[in-house]
Amino acid sequence: MPRAQFNSLWESLSAQGAESTQKLVLNYKSLETAVDGVIATLNLNACDNTGKVEAGVRGHTLLMTGVFLGGHTCLVKALVGMDPSHGCVAKLCCRSKMPEVSDVVARALM
Repeated sequence: MPRAQFNSLWESLSAQGAESTQKLVLNYKSLETAVDGVIATLNLNACDNTGKVEAGVRGHTLLMTGVFLGGHTCLVKALVGMDPSHGCVAKLCCRSKMPEVSDVVARALM
């Protein structure tokens, strides 16, 4: 899904959907493996090439979309970064029309 389409749907779900957010410390040694691990664990599709991390950066925004059980679309923004004192950290925000879907996906990495 192109970034513009993701952003438009993200904003529409802000008004008509539910949002769940989690802050996490992840057990990964690099940003690249963390992004790959988040995609694999959530089993969602990275949008607009956001599944690839640029070399040398300390933080990355991963945009993902998928269809949850029952045909419910969910969108995820994951801000993943490397912190000198905490290691790999992430803020995961999920939006969906169903609050239960948002909660389950946001908590999937806990």
